[in-house]
Amino acid sequence: MCLACSPELPSLPTGADDGPARLEWVSLATWDGGQFLDRSAIPAGVVARLQLKVSTATGAPSFGASVRVIAESNDFEERLTFPRGDACFSDSEGLCSLVLKSTGLAGPVTLSAQVAGANPFVERYEAAVVSGDDDGRIRFTLGGLGGAEWAGERSDPLAALNPMVLSADASEARRVEVHLTDSFGNPLVGRELRLKLASEESDSSTADAGVAADAGTLDASRVPSDVERDATPRADVAPVADADAATGSDAGAQPSPNTARRVLILTSDGVDCSQTRAPDRPGTAVTDGTGSVRFCLEAGADRGEWRLQLTVNSLIEEPLEPHGQRAFQLRGRTVAGQPARIVPLVASTPVLCQPGRFSPSVRFAVENDQGEGVPGIRVLFDAAGGLDGLSRQLGLTDNDGVVSVQAACPARLLPGGKIIARVESPPLEPTEVAIEVRADSVARLEITPDASNPNPVRTGAGLRFTVVAYDASDVPVLHPTGGNGALQLRLTLASEGHAGTLRLPGDEALGGQVLSVDASGALDLDLTVRSQATPAGPILLAVRTLDGEVEGTHPIRVYAGEPAALAIAPAGRLQALVGGTGGALTVRVLDGPDPLTANGVPNVPVELTVPAELQVDRLLGRTDAFGRFTSQILLVDRVGDHEVVASARLGEWTAEQRLIVEGTVGQSLFLRVLQGDAPVALGGEADEQQAHQLTLRAGTVLQSSLTFRLENEVGGGVPGLGLSIDLVEGAEADCALWEAAGTSGEDGRITYGPNEGQRDLQAGPRLARCLYRVHHGNAQASALVRVVQIAGLPADDDDASLTVVGGLQPPLANRALAPAIWDDTTAARIRLAARDANGNPAVDLRMWVEVQNCWVSGRVFTLDGDGEAELYATTGTDPDLPCTLTARYGNPLAGYEAPVLNLSSAGYDAPQLFGLMEDPIGFIMARGEAQVWRLDEINAVGDARLPNGEACEDFSRCSSAQIVELGSANEAGVRPVVRVLSDEIPLRLFQDGEDHYFEVEVPHTSMGAGGWLGLRLVANRVEGEALRWSEPVPFFAQPPFDWVGPGPGGTGGQVQILGPVDGEANRTIAIRGGHRIQLDEDEALEMVVCGQDNRGKVFAVVHLDPDGSLPDEPVVAQRSHLFDGRNLGAGSNLRAGDACRLADLNGDGHLDLVMPGRTDSGIVSAGYPNVAIHHGLGGGEF
Repeated sequence: MCLACSPELPSLPTGADDGPARLEWVSLATWDGGQFLDRSAIPAGVVARLQLKVSTATGAPSFGASVRVIAESNDFEERLTFPRGDACFSDSEGLCSLVLKSTGLAGPVTLSAQVAGANPFVERYEAAVVSGDDDGRIRFTLGGLGGAEWAGERSDPLAALNPMVLSADASEARRVEVHLTDSFGNPLVGRELRLKLASEESDSSTADAGVAADAGTLDASRVPSDVERDATPRADVAPVADADAATGSDAGAQPSPNTARRVLILTSDGVDCSQTRAPDRPGTAVTDGTGSVRFCLEAGADRGEWRLQLTVNSLIEEPLEPHGQRAFQLRGRTVAGQPARIVPLVASTPVLCQPGRFSPSVRFAVENDQGEGVPGIRVLFDAAGGLDGLSRQLGLTDNDGVVSVQAACPARLLPGGKIIARVESPPLEPTEVAIEVRADSVARLEITPDASNPNPVRTGAGLRFTVVAYDASDVPVLHPTGGNGALQLRLTLASEGHAGTLRLPGDEALGGQVLSVDASGALDLDLTVRSQATPAGPILLAVRTLDGEVEGTHPIRVYAGEPAALAIAPAGRLQALVGGTGGALTVRVLDGPDPLTANGVPNVPVELTVPAELQVDRLLGRTDAFGRFTSQILLVDRVGDHEVVASARLGEWTAEQRLIVEGTVGQSLFLRVLQGDAPVALGGEADEQQAHQLTLRAGTVLQSSLTFRLENEVGGGVPGLGLSIDLVEGAEADCALWEAAGTSGEDGRITYGPNEGQRDLQAGPRLARCLYRVHHGNAQASALVRVVQIAGLPADDDDASLTVVGGLQPPLANRALAPAIWDDTTAARIRLAARDANGNPAVDLRMWVEVQNCWVSGRVFTLDGDGEAELYATTGTDPDLPCTLTARYGNPLAGYEAPVLNLSSAGYDAPQLFGLMEDPIGFIMARGEAQVWRLDEINAVGDARLPNGEACEDFSRCSSAQIVELGSANEAGVRPVVRVLSDEIPLRLFQDGEDHYFEVEVPHTSMGAGGWLGLRLVANRVEGEALRWSEPVPFFAQPPFDWVGPGPGGTGGQVQILGPVDGEANRTIAIRGGHRIQLDEDEALEMVVCGQDNRGKVFAVVHLDPDGSLPDEPVVAQRSHLFDGRNLGAGSNLRAGDACRLADLNGDGHLDLVMPGRTDSGIVSAGYPNVAIHHGLGGGEF
């Protein structure tokens, strides 16, 4: 028995009760705490905060407990990391926080939390990382097209692909596989995709507007009817299955190009489309565990193009370019597939190939019986006929059924190569394309002399040459680039001054001829030399391509013949003062008797025999390259005649000439230079010596008389004396040829000219200024003569040319009127060039162009320093004729053939307007009025289906008109278009049997501010193409006007202006001008009138009433200038507006008045212009 009872005492705590014993999952939230996350669906890539709670066995918070978390995956992939450490310590509330970061890889993961302590334990939490919803990626795999990817761009990657081709005979459907992933590559599972025929509208909001009620005639055994309905256009678009199904009364109805009869949309459960089925819902599929959807497309019953639209929910937020829908679009077409033949697709044969290169691509098409291309067919290729090989031996036809190949061409000419194309499955008849290896464009021209040509070459010799054109691979060129005719080359001379020296058979001068190469590529030339010796430079035979880009040259040096004559200058008798010099003595050895045509023979020994009374600087020597030997007479020692004998010897040939040197004691000689009986004036350029100057065209002979007269001191002519003519300035080969002067006649004259008995003077072949000293010994009988050689005249068929060098290229569109602006956009740029017979540019030659059926920018031209002028030309009004230009000059040489250039006509590219008839083309504009013009036109187009005279407003079917503003007239009187004032003005067609005409009605309200305007016609308008129009026909629209003036409503009135009260009252005031201007604060404009009375200048301000009425009382003028009573006259102001001017000159906000004064000789102006300035005070006061 218990005497006393008490409750049981609690047990004492142990250390294990205070330690961590439990771990709770508190939360998982985004880093910023904005969203709590489910650990079974952690978004890929997220950064989150994990919070755990540590408790004791009694449930109390455990402070300071250490927790370490590990993320584990069965596949050992790292899915979660701990960027700030995987361990934490619990706080006073037992809470412990860690930062988690997803690596982006989706999949299950186990979080193991290890709690340290006296009794450590582990808690495991199952979690999973799932694919993200943002920034989806799509990869497309398309049968026959390859792949494409999309990563959120604004453009549709499928739009850049070729159309997918479905073949009716294909054994397997075309695969369209779509693989969806997030931005980390995780598959997006369970996403719905829809594939259907694309809507014809571009508005993405209507892409899913509905389906047609009846889709057409798909094979119901293959696809349920709901599939048919899904694969058709929208319900609000007419459901036309194909072109054959388009029926109805409207002939203009257009069949839908997008029809379900052309493509079937199926799916497949396998990896390919060998086994297909209808989708559970029409055109709809859901991504599988790999994020993929597989559609299979089969050819429908009809052929033609189609477009499919693929919609992916939630991934496409903005419309995609270029179609503007929130979906992808796949283009394709359905074709027949059984190949029946293989055909080459070449414009012409043979296909040309350059040596050592690949040929252009040669295309072949595999077609079915209906001529449709069959894709995916293996085509084998063989090379034959000497080709080096092919770019491929096997190819597959593309979506169009086309395959291409190139031939490897040998580095030589090959006329008989060919490519053979064949199909073995199914076997088809092979086809072939001929390949011809031709040389490339000409790279060089080689001129080879014949081995039998004489050496040395002398005039009269016959020469043979062979010319061959080679390309860059040294292959002979037989044909021009892109042509089948024989290559043509132009013959010419590349050296100046040698015109006519080479002659073709028939004695035709070489220059400008165009000859063709033979079958081997050679051009054989037979030439005859007709030339003097060429010691200064050889004749350059040149052969050029027709475009002038490539040239070959060969030098021909012409040598003098055997010595045949000896000439001495001066000839006859030479007078010299005793004790003085006698000047130069020149001996020439010639190969003929005529000094103008004979050549100087070089290297011939010459000897002078002189008496003791004479001294010369040399007695022996050889002739130079020009056949000359010169010796100076240094001293004449005695009065009397002294004979000098000049002799030359070469082989068996010998010759001698004699000169009498007369020693005199003081007789004076003078030399006068005359044309007719008038002295030749001295002249020259700024840096030249003054000389007697005459001008000759290069290569021509003197056509007027030039006289040298030797005179004594009293003016009498001295007979029997010789002259020397020495070249002082200029090149020997460039300058004139003088016939030997001989001795003076009985009147002391030596005359050059064209008449019988006169000596010849022929200008040299080039443009030059050649200075000569004409003298008798070293006496004062001496003169300087300058022969100025200007360009000659064009002499034959190739000396002048007309060439298209820029601008528009023929054929050119015809025009009813000349272009308002001449430039490279409106006409062909033509170069007129001319040279003389020696190849010199015909500088300053005045030429004109005759034209037929042309518009030209100019007709008469003076050639520039290069012998050229440029003009613009285009075809005229006749589309059946070319524009023909012919270049001429005045008084042409007998052999001149005027060049002709034809610019072919292309017809009219727009209707042409010649004039406006019936209503006037000059009128005053008025509100509500219009001009109705009958058009003088050609090629305007109307709609004959409209009632007679009804305006055609379908500008794709009919011509129309524009009103344009015109600028100031140019030099040709043509006003250019400044801007378009009114567009799309319809034309009205009137028909009466076979006749018809057009009218246009233009309201005045469409003419802007009027002035010089133009009407032009516009061709039928094609969307996306630039407008084509005629030149405008000008008219003048006078803007409407009303006469207005002072008084109510501008009805006018009068007011008297009285003179200033500074003298005689009521003097007459002459008003010279004035202004209407605002000077005060009321609404009416004031009148400022300026003029003069008999004492000087005056001005007055007339204030108008608010209704515009003039004041009833006279207005007294103010004085401006006072000239002491002088009468200034009426001529002191030029214009009414300059009688006075108003402007704020001092910046005080008030207009100031300025009046011009008058100059006088007194103290008022002292001859200087002057003005008076009256400063404004406001309110119209000055």
